[in-house]
Amino acid sequence: MVSIVLASHGDLAAGIKQTGSMVFGDQPSVAVVSLEPSMGPDDFRAKVEEAIASFEDQEQVLFLVDLWGGTPFNQISGLIEGHDSWAIVTGVNLPMLIEAYSQRFDAKNTAHAIAKHLVTEAKAGVRVKPESLEPEEKKPAAAAAAPAGAIPPGTVIGDGTSRSPTSVSTRACCMVRWPPRGPSRSTPTASSWSPTALLTTSSARP
Repeated sequence: MVSIVLASHGDLAAGIKQTGSMVFGDQPSVAVVSLEPSMGPDDFRAKVEEAIASFEDQEQVLFLVDLWGGTPFNQISGLIEGHDSWAIVTGVNLPMLIEAYSQRFDAKNTAHAIAKHLVTEAKAGVRVKPESLEPEEKKPAAAAAAPAGAIPPGTVIGDGTSRSPTSVSTRACCMVRWPPRGPSRSTPTASSWSPTALLTTSSARP
């Protein structure tokens, strides 16, 4: 069974353990270490070491700590170096402790597995009323729709050669027959020679 250390500034950890006992009853292999105003960091570290030594299973240890970056967290972080099977979860609260108790009943669960599960479970325990104050869940952005009339990439056009929409439209607007058919067409002069004139003349062809 995974052993649990509850650590906090003041009596927070002791209060959570007491309240957890009202739900689950007294649990084995659970220790409380409180940082009192009269204690220094080394004193706190020594208390944590004593708590670990009292456990029957010292291979799998889970630390539930109050604050990331606080003295309890910093001292325990130094202790877990060299113990790859130990884990720390900060932000300890009652739902987190109750879920930890429940999860460790499964002998196959390790301290790491329980810690990973608690992160999600503890966040789910934070609720607000009225529910309208709950932050909206971010939905994944929808893929941008293709412009109307756009030719999908790779589309086979005409003789089987794949061309981009740009090259197709350019080819279409520049295919102009000259001279125009029929006796009514006049030969363009230098002043009338322009791409616009060619297109106008071509569009007038029957």
